[in-house]
Amino acid sequence: MTKLFAVFGNPVLHSKSPQLFNSLFERFQIDAHYTRIHVETGEEVIRAIRSLNIIGANITTPFKECIIPMLDELSKEAEQIGAVNTILNDNGYLKGFNTDYLGVVKSIEAIGVEIFGKQCLVIGAGGASRAAVFGLMNAGAEVFVANRTASKAVDIANHLGCNVIDFNELSKGNSKFNIVVSTLLPDVSINNFSWDSSMSVLLDANYRESKFSDSAASGIKVVRGDRWLINQAIGSFSIFTSLEPSVDIMNDAIHLGLDYNQVKIGIFGSDVKDTLHNERYDFLVSSVGLNPDDVKRIIDEEKHKVLKG
Repeated sequence: MTKLFAVFGNPVLHSKSPQLFNSLFERFQIDAHYTRIHVETGEEVIRAIRSLNIIGANITTPFKECIIPMLDELSKEAEQIGAVNTILNDNGYLKGFNTDYLGVVKSIEAIGVEIFGKQCLVIGAGGASRAAVFGLMNAGAEVFVANRTASKAVDIANHLGCNVIDFNELSKGNSKFNIVVSTLLPDVSINNFSWDSSMSVLLDANYRESKFSDSAASGIKVVRGDRWLINQAIGSFSIFTSLEPSVDIMNDAIHLGLDYNQVKIGIFGSDVKDTLHNERYDFLVSSVGLNPDDVKRIIDEEKHKVLKG
């Protein structure tokens, strides 16, 4: 039976992870398929991994933190970060990892920028932000975190030992920052954000256009989220298979497209059929706790978001 892998999120249809992993499975001649799965809760992530016998999973917004108590074990990095983006299913024993921090560090280093000794600003306070703070601090940077909800930034600072900067201060001068990492949603910007000449790099978690990166001052190198995605995916693939693919393979795969009007969609409930492993779906939706109208609405909303974005 074909081994099943997936990325879980809400929304998730936009994810390019299947292009990356399926290209790698083909290159290494592994009988496996990687798909996208929409669920409504963290509990449903874990239930789906177990019931569908998903060998490896990647986790995206908004589940990176809430699933932690439901896992059997955490890697040292995932425990320190307080967020999980990768799960390995070893015969029902679920271990959580975090490779997001590798995505941040390697993406910045790949453009020839030294992180050690720099002052970095991380905007946002979700799981990706926690990984960014961890990665940058481990690479020797002094890190500040800012978030509209200040208490969430304080939580990260207390957990990881970074600094906090008031979100409202970001429009008043940021001359001390050399590197900025943004985990803002694509349609979110910061009014009058102070782009300073000391800034050399903006790493944007989005691999689609975003208002914040579009506002970056000239002279600032904008690194898109596809670099972050590729570098964290290399780490995840190694966890899943013990193989380490080259960046070149991933660079080719990231440009593979998906016709969102012709997406092959599967719906699964509490009764899981083996056909889910043998049919290569682009997108799966959990119907647990939902009526048919809810499922249709979810599918329509996912399609609308990717076609709009």
